[in-house]
Amino acid sequence: MWHDGITQVDVDQAYLIGYSDGASSVTPEDGIGQADLDAAYADGVASVTPEDGIGQADVDAAYADGVASVIPEDGIGQADVDAAYADGVASVDITSDNSTIADEYYLYGFNDGQHQLRTILMLFKFYLMKHSPILVVVRVNLFI
Repeated sequence: MWHDGITQVDVDQAYLIGYSDGASSVTPEDGIGQADLDAAYADGVASVTPEDGIGQADVDAAYADGVASVIPEDGIGQADVDAAYADGVASVDITSDNSTIADEYYLYGFNDGQHQLRTILMLFKFYLMKHSPILVVVRVNLFI
């Protein structure tokens, strides 16, 4: 705060008011305003034709033709990819009852586990027979 009671806020407001008043009071000597400049610029842009006579429409058409003509090295195009995807989707049936398959593979696992358990018990039986034949016959026969 200054000694005269004027704060920085007062100074900033006075500056903005003066700047705005000054900018709006300026009139070019030739009478041309911003609207005139914008219109002249737009007219200039619209009138530009490259030296070779090719315009944006020509460039867009050539680009579209080029994209349409591209074939991958392997000869497989998007239509082939879409067809393969559709065939793959059609080959999957998640609505059928798969309990037969589930039961079959459950039994494979169960039987394999049961076979492994019998093998382990037989090996255990032979090991114990070396050390205590009478005890082995009683205990192992309970498991088999």
